[in-house]
Order: sequence, then C-alpha cells, then structure tokens
Amino acid sequence: MADVNENVVTDTTNVNADSNVKSTEGEENKVPTVEELSLELAKTKAIAAKYKNSIDNLTHSNAELTKWKRERMTAQEQQDEAAKEAAERQAAHIKELEDYKAINESSKRYIQMGMSVDLALETAKAEVSGDMDSVMKNIQDATEAKLEAAKAEWLKSRPDIKQGTAKQSEDDLLKSAFMAEFK
Repeated sequence: MADVNENVVTDTTNVNADSNVKSTEGEENKVPTVEELSLELAKTKAIAAKYKNSIDNLTHSNAELTKWKRERMTAQEQQDEAAKEAAERQAAHIKELEDYKAINESSKRYIQMGMSVDLALETAKAEVSGDMDSVMKNIQDATEAKLEAAKAEWLKSRPDIKQGTAKQSEDDLLKSAFMAEFK
C-alpha cells in the first residue's frame, strides 16, 4: 500500500517537473497539455472540497451550539426569544410596507408634476432611500424637459416673423417675443 502512494507522489512530482520544463522552453506557445489541465482541475477540485468541508463543519457546529443554547434556556427565555424574533420580523415587514406606501405617494406626486412614470418611480425610490441629490437632479431634468416642450409648442403656434431690423437676428427676436409672452 505504501508503494502505491509513493508511486503516485513520484508520478505527480514528475508531471510537475515536466510541466515546468515545458513552460520554460516555449513561453510564447502557452498551449497547456491535457496532463497540465487535469492537474489544475484536480487542484481546483481539492480546494473546493476543502472549502466545502470547512463550511459544512462550521454549519454543523453552529447548529449544535444553537441546539445546546435552546436546551439550556428556560421556557420563559425561549418564549422571550421567540417573541423577539417575531417582533423583528414584524418590524421589518412594517418598514417594507411604509416604504412601499411612501414610494406610491411620492411617485403620484411626481407624475402630477409632469414627470414620466419611470422617472417618477425612480425619483420616489431615491427619496425614500434618502438620496436627495438624485431627487433634485431628476426634478431639474423633468422641469427642463417640460420647459423645452412648452417652448417648442409655443414656437410652433407662433406665425413666422416677417419684420425686424437688420441688426437683430432671428434668435434675438424669438427670445424677446418669448420673454414678452411670459411677463
């Protein structure tokens, strides 16, 4: 039995020595051989198995500690622990519902301001999470888009300008007419 293990160890060291020689000979041709790939795969599987065993052991010891703790607890302590866990779950559920309600109310308010549904929902989520920079940016973007749309609509409704002085450009005339309209 010892001879077989020695042979396996000797064989793997020979493969390692051979692979090191091959890799130094042709650095530009880095095509791994089947033996190298199978060796890498075996190493990876061994590492994965090691981590899985560690996780299994820790999970098992955690379960044993929890079981031991519950066995040592009195009935009153167990009731208190269960009540505490239930209160934590209820508080988390209430927080989730409050956030949902706040998002709905805020998104309706933003839609009434003239935002698109997607932008209103995004802004409401940012408001609930406390990201006021995003809220202000989204409001500013929506306001600018609304002003641009109003300006474009106003320009479409205006007749062509046929008078003016040679010194004023068409943009200056439109700007002064636009400003006079909103004063």
